[in-house]
Amino acid sequence: MSKYLTKIISAKFYAKKFSYRWKTKQGLKIKEKIIQALVAGHDWSQHLPEEYKIVTGTDLNDLRGICFERQDLSGVDLSLAALNFASFDYCNLEEIDLQRSDLSYASFKNANLRGANLVNAKAKYTCFDYATLDSTFAMYTDFSNASFQNANMESVALSNTILRNARLY
Repeated sequence: MSKYLTKIISAKFYAKKFSYRWKTKQGLKIKEKIIQALVAGHDWSQHLPEEYKIVTGTDLNDLRGICFERQDLSGVDLSLAALNFASFDYCNLEEIDLQRSDLSYASFKNANLRGANLVNAKAKYTCFDYATLDSTFAMYTDFSNASFQNANMESVALSNTILRNARLY
């Protein structure tokens, strides 16, 4: 089996593993509390169960696999969050703070990230297809293997950004 195919199969396995916990009765309640806290500008991490507080070996709160599709999360602070395999498709994320977050394998299809702070984030294999990233700050961000098909990227600050194997078409 090729190295690339193994990586895809592994990613699909982890995506299901992490997203499942947000689909349980308890997970749906926690997600709703997190969204309410985010929109109100309160500390959302206090609603996480103890086992989600910190991803081992990092200082990131664990929101891996969460689905925020079609939410208005403009201006919220999700910095220092593990958002691997998360879905933000069709979200309004204008001026969201994702600084130092891990967005690897996340999806931002058709999302509005205008004015977002992605400084020093990790966004490997992340999908930004048809997203709006105008005036986004993405310095020191790793976009290796990310996809930006038909993304609007006017005036994006990309100094010291890694775009290795990224699809920019």
